[in-house]
Amino acid sequence: MKKTLYRTDELFRLIDSKLKEEGLLPEILDYGLPTHDPRPVKTMSWDTIGRVSFGSSEGIYLDICLEGDMGGGTYERVELGTYKTLLEDKEAFSTMSLLNTEFVFAMRDFVNAHMDDFILS
Repeated sequence: MKKTLYRTDELFRLIDSKLKEEGLLPEILDYGLPTHDPRPVKTMSWDTIGRVSFGSSEGIYLDICLEGDMGGGTYERVELGTYKTLLEDKEAFSTMSLLNTEFVFAMRDFVNAHMDDFILS
């Protein structure tokens, strides 16, 4: 069992590293950054949600968050991190959408493989 709770920034980095190791991070990325406001993840009663959109500056963004009960008994949406590309065409949008899919599945696989880590001793 894990001695401390996972934090949102830690989970983003873990999944980002897994995607990088598996060659699933697209070459078109300008960056991928974890949240600047890390929060503890106290339950597994949430979903990983990604949103691909055009940002206020150039490029396409993939914002990833957790939605659900983060441990306080109420519904919350907390940020995990953001990926960005400077490209703005349809192919880049599709690539970022595929990255969203890969991230969601990698998170699911990580949680399923490490369920005991989400239970504090």
